[in-house]
Amino acid sequence: MNSTENFVVNNQVNISTPAVVLDVQQPPGKVLEQASSLLPGNGELPPEFKTTLVDIEVTAGSTAKFVVQVYNPSQTLKVSWYHNGLPVESSDRILILQQGDFYCVQISQVNPADEGQWTCRAENVAGGMSCCCILHVTCPPVFCPPEFLTGLKGCLWANGTISLECEVKGKPTPSLRWYKDGSQILEGASLTIRAGSHEPETLLGIFACEAQNCMGSRALYSKVYAKNFCDFLSSFKALPKNTTPQK
Repeated sequence: MNSTENFVVNNQVNISTPAVVLDVQQPPGKVLEQASSLLPGNGELPPEFKTTLVDIEVTAGSTAKFVVQVYNPSQTLKVSWYHNGLPVESSDRILILQQGDFYCVQISQVNPADEGQWTCRAENVAGGMSCCCILHVTCPPVFCPPEFLTGLKGCLWANGTISLECEVKGKPTPSLRWYKDGSQILEGASLTIRAGSHEPETLLGIFACEAQNCMGSRALYSKVYAKNFCDFLSSFKALPKNTTPQK
């Protein structure tokens, strides 16, 4: 469709030469050329894809990888990734990598939410190009999200150690994370618990267990109390140095 662009200069209307406006849509897996901002005489050219994205199909719980190779004649280049139109950033499951002119997104523990259109956009001062593909995620019928079979149980041992346990099932086997009062308990970390009164029960904290696999996640919360906790602590204070309480 031909159109005429008008410019207003010094309150006068000047009519420019006719321009052609095109709206081009490409199917997934193709290169989508975007309008270039190349200005006459600046000597810059937009980037080009040497290799583009291709549609892939993976099983839930496995790893998916998208790789492109970009030729960039300019000194500046910005490469961005999108999933279903939304920007993608690195996380504990998603890695955004670069080596030379190769750019990659790697997704570990793929789940059904990762399915859909993935797009790579490369741009510099002269313009940009995009390519896209479709990720298909298949879920074997034996896969199922985590499910807690028991509640969260806590035990305060005579040596001052607190143990927490619960029973959970899922396919693939869920990974577990533990929290106290909203903060994750890291492996090897130690906690300090203080008794603020002489009440029969002392709240040790609000503990949580989060179970996660490629099919989803579940969380279980529980308040953990210790009975006669102040009397328990006094048994440590009464001991001579370099001794431990009897079990």
